[in-house]
Amino acid sequence: YRLRCSELQSPYELQIEYEELETLKTYSAWIQRWGFQYEHGAPDTNMIKVYQTPTIYGLTVSVDELRELLHDIHSMNGDGWMNTYIPKCIQRKLASKACRSAIKFGDKLNDKQMKHLLKSLAACKLPFQCAHGRPTFFPIANLTEFEVA
Repeated sequence: YRLRCSELQSPYELQIEYEELETLKTYSAWIQRWGFQYEHGAPDTNMIKVYQTPTIYGLTVSVDELRELLHDIHSMNGDGWMNTYIPKCIQRKLASKACRSAIKFGDKLNDKQMKHLLKSLAACKLPFQCAHGRPTFFPIANLTEFEVA
């Protein structure tokens, strides 16, 4: 999947803490690969100008979420996380998109759709919850109360 980006209409000036600025400098290439484009302001300031942010399936990540990303990166140990970590701001956009288009309780499904749904869920690592952690199954009968004839 190639990440899409949204250019801001005008550069957004973001004041960040010294630790965040150091994190930004250290992990600049990694942050830019996730779709944030920015430049450091005047040398003696903690101001950055943000020019673009990532867009995930039509949902744009806000400039303020860059600050959250910097805080998260700063709290990590070492560099081993860089190959596997997906920023929380990206995860939230993916989860939101997944749930909006999901089959909801009460939706009518035909036999073919139900079989496809169960087959797809069987292939999931976590079939019993959605991307937000909500249950995907709801018991409609207690099978222990039925007698086998």
